[in-house]
Amino acid sequence: MTFKISSIFHRQQEEPKIQFGRSGYTSPNPQIYRHWDNAVAFFENEKYLASFKSILQFLHGKNPSVSFAENGHRLQFSMLHGSKIIFGHSNAKKFTAYAQIVSVESLPSQVAKTLLEINHHLEFCSYSIDKDQCIMLRFELCIEDASPYKIYNGLQELVFEADRQDDVLGNQYPELHPINTYHVGAVSSKIASTKYEFLKAQIMEVEQDLKQLDAIKTTLPGAISYVLLDFFYNIDYLIKPQGKLMEHIRDVHDTFFSVNTMDVLQKNDALLQTIQEIKDMDFDSFKRELYETYADFDQVNSFEPYSIQDVVKAQLKDLEWYKNNGYDIVSKAICGFIIGYSFYTLSLTPSLKSLLHTFYMVRYAHFFGELGYHTSAYIDKGNKLKLGKIKEYIKNGFNNEKNNWAVNVKKLKSQEIDRFYIEYVDMLAEMNFINPNSNSGRNVS
Repeated sequence: MTFKISSIFHRQQEEPKIQFGRSGYTSPNPQIYRHWDNAVAFFENEKYLASFKSILQFLHGKNPSVSFAENGHRLQFSMLHGSKIIFGHSNAKKFTAYAQIVSVESLPSQVAKTLLEINHHLEFCSYSIDKDQCIMLRFELCIEDASPYKIYNGLQELVFEADRQDDVLGNQYPELHPINTYHVGAVSSKIASTKYEFLKAQIMEVEQDLKQLDAIKTTLPGAISYVLLDFFYNIDYLIKPQGKLMEHIRDVHDTFFSVNTMDVLQKNDALLQTIQEIKDMDFDSFKRELYETYADFDQVNSFEPYSIQDVVKAQLKDLEWYKNNGYDIVSKAICGFIIGYSFYTLSLTPSLKSLLHTFYMVRYAHFFGELGYHTSAYIDKGNKLKLGKIKEYIKNGFNNEKNNWAVNVKKLKSQEIDRFYIEYVDMLAEMNFINPNSNSGRNVS
């Protein structure tokens, strides 16, 4: 699920409807969970078709693009995720789901080798060539093994792998051609050009920041990490690329938080190398990686609203230290990291998306203005903030959702943008949620 800011902030003049970010949030009717319970109970009692139907009813409640039809002892279904359409069926013998990734007239040996290597790392799915000469990703379970848990995990692997690889394979091998992408939305050349210029400007800015921090790159490597990660999360949320650029960002995130064989200096070097690769991307390649999607498989587990405070509080000591020691570049990057990491890893409600999005609207007012948003409503020509309007927008967006949460906009006092970032993070840290008991923070240093 992606976020459209125009659905939160109403203007007298219509603003563009542009998708930002990837974080999904579904607030389904609690009744759908009885479908899950039914699926488990039916499976345990060997009523397999009834179990499959209950799973599909559960998935439909979370993602309306899921549709299915029952024909005697057979179920057929389909669902959308990103740029791919997932098809499937089940009967008295097995459960099957598949997606056609790309079409190919003749499979090159290098592509076959790549697919075999990917197959080795997949847990539930495998690649093959179907009768239509399409590279297909398939997930299949015999009926006795098709528990609701395996089906859900298998579908999750299928949809994310299929959505990634259609772009990656298509970009890497020109002889492969897109298929079943009629449901995706095109991005105009103007928006693509604006995003491309923004990407180039962000690369230039991060390079300049790193030059100023060169003296501490080995003694305070965490400072460099914050600047780099802030850049990547900004790009993911604001540009929302697909294909190779999305893969770069995913690899950066996994490298930094999941790889234990590298120290922070080595991780920073890997991130810097990725920036160099992105820097070489031409406009035509970039534009091909921009398109809008309308349905997503839920990739984040149950949402805990206070987990955003865990992210904030995990960075507060670093933020305070760099601020007090005069590293303004780093303290700004930490604030941006908090917002970007939250968007990338958490399943946020619409009101929290609105709240965090406002940070970006202020920080990158010129970019949003170039896209067609009325950013002059809350920042003047002298680069001073119109705090009254900003607070009004925050409250309007936050009050659109019924909950018992509270955000204290009085924490926002400064018209200076750099000070605003820190006040914004302080405001997030002091938000009032119910029963905070999670631990979702990730500290960079």
